[in-house]
Amino acid sequence: MKSFRRVVVALATAVFAAAIASGCSSPGGGIPSNSICKVYDDGIKKSDYDQILSQAQKNYKTQGQKFPKKGTDDYKRLQDQAVDYLIEQQLFRQQADKLNVNIKEKDVDKRLKQLKSSFFKGDQKAYQKELKKQGLTEKQVKDNIRQQLLSEKLFEKVTKTVKVSDAKAKKYYDDNPTQYKQPESRTVAHILVKDKKTADTIYAQVKGGDKATFAKLAKKFSQDPSSKDNGGELPVSKGQTVPEFDKVAFSLKTGEISKPVKTQFGYHVITARTAVKPATQQKFNDVKAQIKQQLQQESRSKTMQDWRTNLRKDAEDHVDCKKGYSWTQTKSTDTSAAGGSSTVSTSTKKKKSSKDEKSSSSKSTSTKTDTSSTKK
Repeated sequence: MKSFRRVVVALATAVFAAAIASGCSSPGGGIPSNSICKVYDDGIKKSDYDQILSQAQKNYKTQGQKFPKKGTDDYKRLQDQAVDYLIEQQLFRQQADKLNVNIKEKDVDKRLKQLKSSFFKGDQKAYQKELKKQGLTEKQVKDNIRQQLLSEKLFEKVTKTVKVSDAKAKKYYDDNPTQYKQPESRTVAHILVKDKKTADTIYAQVKGGDKATFAKLAKKFSQDPSSKDNGGELPVSKGQTVPEFDKVAFSLKTGEISKPVKTQFGYHVITARTAVKPATQQKFNDVKAQIKQQLQQESRSKTMQDWRTNLRKDAEDHVDCKKGYSWTQTKSTDTSAAGGSSTVSTSTKKKKSSKDEKSSSSKSTSTKTDTSSTKK
């Protein structure tokens, strides 16, 4: 199931989309034998790294794309993204411990149950079949869900004090007046057909203005499924329909019927059911709550991104990787560590340590989850 795969892929690739400009790569002293990197005192297991690349390979195959060959730039990008993701996971877990953020097993089970219900209607056999197809175990899915829930709780914890004042909301309202203007509106009725000959025949039958006849013909002939069963009636706002339709809809007198009007959809016979309602400006008090919610979410997202940026920057001198692995923090990228084609632009930032001068490409990973509740 393609959509379920996207959920698992998104859970297994990146938790927050962002733009970061810093980097680290070091010789790898003191790293556990079963690990590829060390984040402060915690190792990044080689088995976790291998699992991400294995899942990426399966995802490429599912999408009918060739998996990058070892030694190529594309393969190196996938490697770097896998390392980056695992390091960030570890940083999040470390911060969760400091902030007393815990994920209970019952919460993981609840989210998994929701996924099963959404994609398989609770059918356990269908779920297991999909896991087998993707080469996943339930433990891997649950681990990914656990990380997702951890990210969500960290977001709530880090941004819980973010507030938006009435004054800030009012300033936004005053600075963006057109956003809160309601254009002219009215209710019309129309019959949409494909050819002019049929439209002319219909017009001849309804031009007398009989509403019942119009409704009957709309139900029988109209190609607009959203209005045909309602007598062809359609509420419209000025400027929100195709220009040819819009012009006629707002020039008709109430009750008047137009001759056939051609648009990209076919031919319309239009009648005006109500008078034009003048444009209005929404009052601030009517939209204040909406504005505050919007600004608060934007502010929370920025607060979280600043926190994440600082978290990664503070860790620069505390991440060690074995030879062949490096932590790259990207400045600009549009890619997925779990597969698919990518477009990447990088800039290199050099930084001197007490041992040597390290350089790394900067990158940021952008992903989409259609059913994840992560706030960004």
